[in-house]
Amino acid sequence: MSLLLPQNPEIRDLVDVARLVDFQRLPTFREAKHGAVQMFESDSAVSRVFAQSIRANGDIHLLSFGPRGGVKVLWNFGDPLKIGGGLNA
Repeated sequence: MSLLLPQNPEIRDLVDVARLVDFQRLPTFREAKHGAVQMFESDSAVSRVFAQSIRANGDIHLLSFGPRGGVKVLWNFGDPLKIGGGLNA
């Protein structure tokens, strides 16, 4: 498997490569957003939540959630099953 990793050092520091390897256990977008909402509700000092999620089309995204519901896709890693012919390529 070869995923396109971000070259920007600030974004690359947010990437949990170990979770990307086991991408089938990543939360869905809805689960990641729910987790972010819970984080904001539990701690008022939190200004941003970062999460990796797998989308319905199979793409893996690094997301940034804001306290008022805003969501930014910081990086799209693509679909690991399509990149390089799958995990065993």
